[in-house]
Order: sequence, then C-alpha cells, then structure tokens
Amino acid sequence: MNKKGYINIILAVLIVVLVGTVGYLTFVKKPEPIIPTPKDETSSWKTYKSEDFNYELRYPSTWFLKDIIVDPQDETKLTDSIIMIDSKSITRGREANHLPSRGLQVIVHRSFNENASRCPSGNQLLGIDSIKISGVQYQRCKTEFGVVFYNIPIIHDSILYVFSYPVESEDTDIINRILSTFKFTEQKSRQKTAQPLIKVMSPDGGEIWKQGSRQIVRWKSYDLSPTSQIDITLRRQQPFTASQEDHALVIDTINDGLEEITLPDNLIGNLFWIEVGTSLGDNFINDWSDAPFSICDNTGRCLDL
Repeated sequence: MNKKGYINIILAVLIVVLVGTVGYLTFVKKPEPIIPTPKDETSSWKTYKSEDFNYELRYPSTWFLKDIIVDPQDETKLTDSIIMIDSKSITRGREANHLPSRGLQVIVHRSFNENASRCPSGNQLLGIDSIKISGVQYQRCKTEFGVVFYNIPIIHDSILYVFSYPVESEDTDIINRILSTFKFTEQKSRQKTAQPLIKVMSPDGGEIWKQGSRQIVRWKSYDLSPTSQIDITLRRQQPFTASQEDHALVIDTINDGLEEITLPDNLIGNLFWIEVGTSLGDNFINDWSDAPFSICDNTGRCLDL
C-alpha cells in the first residue's frame, strides 16, 4: 500500500471518530446539574401557637417568650400579649406602653377601638411604609415613644394583631424572618355564652392604693360591642353596718378593657370595691372586684377612725 492510501485510511478513521463524537454529544442527554435545595433555617425554630387568637409563628431556639398574658380557661378573654426576645436580653415589659428595647412584641385584641388599627397621628408618627406578612401587604408605622418603633396593625376576622419592634435593633433580620413565619390558623369553635359578660380583672382584692392617686382599672368583656358605654364606680362598704356609698369615677367610656381613674382625695378605708358595668337594653351588665381593697392616706393610715 502506497503512502497516499495510508493517508486516506487515517482521514477516514478521523472522520468516523469525529462524527461519532458529534452524534454522542447531540443525541445523548447530558445529566441535569444538581441544584442544592435552599435550607429553611426556620424549620428548626420553636413554634408559638395561640388557639384563643388563631395564629402561630416561629422563633429561634435561642430566643424565649416573656410575659404571656393568656388564660385558656377564660372564655371572656379579650387580650393576648407576648414578647419574643433574645436570651441575651433581660428587658422586661408587661404592657403595650412599656415596650422592650429589643425583640418582637405581639399584642392581640378581640375588642378594640377603630383608631387602633391605623397609624397614629401627631408628632409620634415618623413615617409609613409597607411590609408583607402572611402573603399580604400591610401598613408599617414608624413611631416614637422614647424609642423609635415599628408598629404593624392587622385586622383579621374581627381581631386586631399589632407587631411592635425597635427600628434600630441588631435583631432586625431575625425579626423579619419571624414575621415571615406568621400565619393565621383555623378559628377554634367555642360555645357562646348565654348572655354578655363583664369581668373585673384589676383591682381584684388586697390592693393598697393611695387616696387621690391615679390607678388603672382593667376588665374583660364578652359579646359586648367595643362601642358599649362603660361606667366605673367606686363602692364603699361602711364598717360595722350594711350601708354602702357609691362614687362615680368614670361615665360612658369605651369598652376597651382599660381605663385610668383618679381616686377621691377624701376617702380612706379597707372595704372598697370597683364596679364596671354597662346598660344593655333593660339590663345592666356588671361585675365587681372579687374582694375588697384598701385606700390609704400619705401616712399609710387606711382604717376609718
């Protein structure tokens, strides 16, 4: 075989190899690249679920809950408040007007004033933007009460949910992830009471208040409108007699579960009760403190002479 013949054979082999390679790459399916599934960091978090107020959310295992104001046995319950906070913090806050300097506070109201669902007006309001929670865009209010806070009011199934957390916080990223886990749950069925109720929560007996001081009266109501007109009365039992005297403290306030009162500056004694009530048609719905409390003067004298 001459040299030209060898060259032709080599060219033929190269062509076959080239065609085979192109065919393989063309017709043989390349494997799909494996894309790692993003890890859900919240899957290992703890879950808080409120069956009374139909919501749940997750929070890091290094965080804990503080000041859970909840009584599942109380069917007249109107308010729930929790604070989710990093275990490194020692801030404490029991009421909405004593917000923690870190963490996330969730406040829930079954009875509320219509204005509570809006951003406040006045100097406290610094700005309004929006945030998505449970797949829906909601207003976020930037307010200042000593510390600048975000407040997010949400109304769902006639319940008001308010999220509050400081604007300048090292926990902001975690709080945003906590909010991303929030969701509403199925409403728990409960037996309807036979009639509307009021329950005085504070004072509940044994308190010692100073005459002329300003105090907070708290109550819960069930099956009463938030616009019901509430009267608050100070009742005093005269010692060693069956007689009773009444002092009207507040007339026709809204049914929001809390009212600041001013005690008379000329009364002392240890047999006082608070009555909270409202007129409903021909009926008067009311409740008293479970036990008497005392009103004392500045020297600490409480007993009538």
